[in-house]
Amino acid sequence: MSEKIRQQEEDYLKSTYHQLQKTQKTLGEWLNETKQSGQTMMSKITEDIKLNVDGISDKLDSFSQIEMKNREIDQYNIKIRNGEVTLDKVNRLLENPYFGKIKVDFLDEEEPESFYIGMHGFSDANNDNLIYDWRSPIAELFYNNEIGPSSYDVRGNTIETSIEERRQFVIEKDKLITYFDTMVSIQDDVLLDALAKDDTKKMRDITATIQKEQNVIIRDTSTPYMLVNGVAGSGKTSAIMQRIAYLLYNMQDDITSDDVLILSPNKAFIQYVSDVLPSLGEKNPRNMTLLQFAQSYMRRHIESEENYFKRISKESVSKETEYLRDGQFIHYIKDNVYREFDSSKLFDDITLRDKTIIPKEHIKKLFDETPNNSPHVDRVQGVKQRLLSSWNQRLIQQSRTKKIHDQVTSLTEEQQEKYFGHLIQDDSEKSLTRYAEQLLRKKYKKVTQQINRYRWLNQEILFNELFKGFSGVTYQRQMAPITLDEAIAILTITHYYVERLTMPNMRFVLVDEVQDYTPAQLQFLLLLFPKSDFTMVGDENQAIFNTNTPFKAIEALFTSDGKELTTYQLLTSYRSTGAITKAFNELSLSKNATIVPIRPQGDEPVLIQYNELSDINTIVTDILTELDGEILTIIVKTEDEKELLEHWFDESLNVQVTSINLAKGLEFDNVLLWGASSEHYYDIRDQKILYTAFSRAMNRLYIAYDKNISPLLSYLL
Repeated sequence: MSEKIRQQEEDYLKSTYHQLQKTQKTLGEWLNETKQSGQTMMSKITEDIKLNVDGISDKLDSFSQIEMKNREIDQYNIKIRNGEVTLDKVNRLLENPYFGKIKVDFLDEEEPESFYIGMHGFSDANNDNLIYDWRSPIAELFYNNEIGPSSYDVRGNTIETSIEERRQFVIEKDKLITYFDTMVSIQDDVLLDALAKDDTKKMRDITATIQKEQNVIIRDTSTPYMLVNGVAGSGKTSAIMQRIAYLLYNMQDDITSDDVLILSPNKAFIQYVSDVLPSLGEKNPRNMTLLQFAQSYMRRHIESEENYFKRISKESVSKETEYLRDGQFIHYIKDNVYREFDSSKLFDDITLRDKTIIPKEHIKKLFDETPNNSPHVDRVQGVKQRLLSSWNQRLIQQSRTKKIHDQVTSLTEEQQEKYFGHLIQDDSEKSLTRYAEQLLRKKYKKVTQQINRYRWLNQEILFNELFKGFSGVTYQRQMAPITLDEAIAILTITHYYVERLTMPNMRFVLVDEVQDYTPAQLQFLLLLFPKSDFTMVGDENQAIFNTNTPFKAIEALFTSDGKELTTYQLLTSYRSTGAITKAFNELSLSKNATIVPIRPQGDEPVLIQYNELSDINTIVTDILTELDGEILTIIVKTEDEKELLEHWFDESLNVQVTSINLAKGLEFDNVLLWGASSEHYYDIRDQKILYTAFSRAMNRLYIAYDKNISPLLSYLL
C-alpha cells in the first residue's frame, strides 16, 4: 500500500469532507432563515387577503390575490422540501462519503478521469462533481466491469471506455481506514466485513457490496417481466430493494414511490425490510401482503395471516381448493362475462326494518331491460344507475309533500340539531322542502347504501354458478371467514361481473417469495395490473407451502400474452457460514448447480439426540451457555409445535421460538431446529422445509431429534 497513494486519497477525502461540512452549514442556515421568513410571509398573507363583499369585482380581485398567494406558498414549500432533501443526503454522506473509485479512460485525447462512488451524488459550489451516486450510469463501471476495455449506457447510447483503476474504501466520516485496488469483483475483505456487521433485526442496504450478478438485476430495465430464482441467502430480496431505489432515481421524472407496489410474504417481513429504502434517501412504496391487498377490496373479513399459514402448511388440500387455485378458473371467469344467469334467483329485495322498499321483481325487470349482448358488469352498472336515479327522484318527490313538511316542523330542537346540525330559521315552503330532503336522505341512508353496495345482487349465485360451470361440482362454502383462495375468485368475479375494481396505476410490481403464490393468484395480479412491469424473486427449494407454483409454470403464465420474461439465477450465498451452506446445499433439489458460500467455514452443524420433550430445558441451557449471551432461535415445523414450546421458556431467556412458515425470508445468528426425526421429516416437501430451516442460520446450527434422525439428514451422520 503506497504511502503516496494513501496520502493522495486522504487529501481528497479531507477536501471532500470539508465541502460537505460547508454545505451542511450553509444549507442549515438557509433553511432556518427561510422558515423564519416564511412564517413572516404567512402572517402577512393572512393580513393582506381580505374578502371584500361589497361588489362582485372586489370578490374576483380578492380570489385572484388568494390564487397568487397560494402559488407563492407552493413555491416556498417546494424550496423548503428540496433544501431538506439535500441536507438529508449531505448528512448521510458525512457518515460515509463514498466507498469506491474508478479511473476511466474515455479513449479520447484527454487524461483518464477519476470518479468517486457513494450513496448519493455531491457537487461543490462550482458544480464540480466530487461524488457520484451509485445509481448513476458511470457507477455501473464500478459494479459490473473488470479492469480494461469496458462500456456503459447513457440514455440508450453505449459509451466505450477502458477502466484503468478500480479502488474500494473503508471510510468512517473523514477517516480513511483502508483501501483496496481490485481487479474483478468487490474485495472479499470489504464484503466479509459488511456481512459480519449485519444486523439481523432489520435488513440493511447493500450499496457498497453489490455483486456483479446482483447489479445486472438491479439495473435491468429492458424487460417487462423478470423472474429471479435465487438460493437462500443470495441477496435476492436485497437486490430488488436496491432495484427499487435505482428505478426511482433513474426514472424520477416519470415515477415516484407511489407508482411501485411490493408484495411481501408476511407482515413481519414488511417490518424487516422497512429501513432499506429510507436509508437510501427514498420513500418506502406501498408494501403489503397479498392477504392485505385482497382485504383492502373486500367488505367481508378474510382469514387472518396466522390461520392462512396454518392452512397452507397442511400436507393436502381439498379438490375444491385445487379448482380455486387453478389459473384456468380465473380465465374461465374472465371469458364468460356474457353468460346468462338465472335472473329469478339473482336478485334480492332492498329492505329497511323488515319492510321491502324496492322489490326484487322490480330489480329483475330493470336487469332484463338491459342489452343481453353487453358484458355482465355493464348490465349490473346499468341497473345500479337506474336504481339510484329512481330512488333519488322518489326522495325528492316525497320531500315536497305536506306530510313530510309537517314532520319537519314537528321536530324538536334536539332532533333539528341531530338531522341538520342547526335549528330551522326559515320555514318557507322552499326551505322546508330542502330540510325535508335532508331528513329523508338521513332516514333512508341505509337504502342508498344497499344500492351502492349491491346488496340487491346475490353474488353467491354468481360464484356458485361460475364455479360449477368450471369444475362440474357444487361449491360447499364453510361458515367461517373466507379464505384467500375464495377472496381471489370473489374479487375476480366482482371485477368482471359487478363493478370494476379501481386499481392504482402501478408502474412496477415486485413480488417476493413468488414460488408460494398459486397460479390463480398470479393470474389475478396480471389481470389487475396489465400495464405493470413485474419483478418476481423466489427459491424453488423453499416451496414449502401447498400453494406453490413451479418456476416453469410461472414463466409460461407470464409469457402467454407474448411479452418477454427474463430469468436470472443466483447461486452465491452470503448469509450462512460455509459449513451451514454446505449442509443446506445437500438438501437442494437441483443437483446440477452447487451453492457457493462466501463467508468463512465456521462451526459444523451440531446433532443432538433427545429422549423426551422435557430434555429441551437442558439442551437449550447448554447451548445458551456456549453462546455466551447471544440469542438462540428455535425453529419448529408447525404453529402447534411453536405454541407448545413457547410455554417452556421464561421471557428473560435469550430464546425465541418460531415456526418455519414465519421464519421464512428472515435470518438469525443461531438456530436450533427442533424435532428433526424420521417420523417428522421424510418426503420431498419435508426436504424443502429442512433446506429452509437450515438456511435461516447465519453462524451456528443445532439439529435436535428424538429416536432416529430423518433419513433426509443421513449425510450429516
